[in-house]
Amino acid sequence: KVIRADEENRKLIFSEKESDWLKFSPQLNVGDIFEALVGSVEDYGAFVHLRFPDGLHHITGLVHVSEVSWDLVQDVRDVLTVGDRVRVKVVSIDREKSRITLSIKQLEEDPLLETLDKVIPQESSNESESDGGGDHLEPVAGLGLIIEELLKEDG
Repeated sequence: KVIRADEENRKLIFSEKESDWLKFSPQLNVGDIFEALVGSVEDYGAFVHLRFPDGLHHITGLVHVSEVSWDLVQDVRDVLTVGDRVRVKVVSIDREKSRITLSIKQLEEDPLLETLDKVIPQESSNESESDGGGDHLEPVAGLGLIIEELLKEDG
């Protein structure tokens, strides 16, 4: 794609990246999952190249440090290195700026929800119905402490 034309000096500046964006970005949708190749790792995240069905990596997007893992990541380099193959999910597309935001962690179960599912039963047991307990449920051990800790968190 021509991105600048200098008629006076008879120069043209082309962008292969913009050409690929115009050709392949219409195939992107929020929620899509891609195999990707880590191209570079920065303090704030990793740039990964999305692998399209033709087997080539046409578009690059950012996996922000906060989207690398559910664990606290101090240094992205501790988790990802150039050349790693990863699976990513498209979380946002800015078509005006030709940018996509990706996530690795959204393809994994949230460990907090997984733990809560184990601690707090989601369905009533048949025993309480058959023993005449009816609406009476015993509190889960430690639930009060969990609630206190959660109430201290912002949001």
